[in-house]
Amino acid sequence: MVVQVLHSPEEKLFEDQRGMPGGIGTIYAKWTSATGGGFTQALPHISGRVVEIITNPGTDAPTQDYNVTLISRECGHDILEGCGADRHTTSTETTLVLKEATLNQTTFAAAPYMDEAGAVLTIDSAGDVKSGEVWIFIE
Repeated sequence: MVVQVLHSPEEKLFEDQRGMPGGIGTIYAKWTSATGGGFTQALPHISGRVVEIITNPGTDAPTQDYNVTLISRECGHDILEGCGADRHTTSTETTLVLKEATLNQTTFAAAPYMDEAGAVLTIDSAGDVKSGEVWIFIE
């Protein structure tokens, strides 16, 4: 399991620029799956709206249709609402994370909220000892 730095000389998994104008928090993980095709990484206790996920398969490309989930520690559901499912084995993919919501009988798209209880990043069905990168953007 490898977690690498993003945009900073300090080792950290999460960079928070949400207090800056237009600032976005970024979760970044460079991962290598274990035998069996899985990877798990607990994330820092952060909160905010999850707006986008980018996946980039590594040189030891994961199996076609591997899955990325962000599991809430509080209630156990996938915060990404399935937007990390069935990722491509050779192409970088960018997906806006939206879920359907209703307010006053009006249906609209909203970014799901990750609360301060934190979450666990999981990769599954990637194949034995495969690698890739994932960025999750939070506002």
